[in-house]
Amino acid sequence: NILSVINGLVRVPVSISSEGCRINPDTDECSIIIEETPKYHMSSYAAIRAKEGETSTGDSYSFSKNTDGTYLTIVSDGMGSGPEAGVESGLAVDLIEKFIENGFSEKTAINTVNSIMAMKFNEDEKFTTMDLNIIDLY
Repeated sequence: NILSVINGLVRVPVSISSEGCRINPDTDECSIIIEETPKYHMSSYAAIRAKEGETSTGDSYSFSKNTDGTYLTIVSDGMGSGPEAGVESGLAVDLIEKFIENGFSEKTAINTVNSIMAMKFNEDEKFTTMDLNIIDLY
């Protein structure tokens, strides 16, 4: 077992990344990422339901493990209900996720997204709420 050999050589426990085996479609080769075993493991679940009489919801969410060893959870509720509120909250979640994945601090990401949302929706004065958690898995 390759992991027992590597664990015998390094001073920290390692495991195969949760991404598992990445198959190269051209060569059919499997590539794995071996990483330090996280101290904590996350399981995330979400459920959303449209308002009675509506077919879509104004809620959006995202759960993701970042390359820096943190786990990001975002829940957003667009103002009102229906497709417009869903677009608004979905955009906010996508933008926050992209800024944080690209190394921006949480504060900078939130302030930037607030500014973008204010410019994009200024004529309608729409708002969205957001709950954001960043958990260090190590």
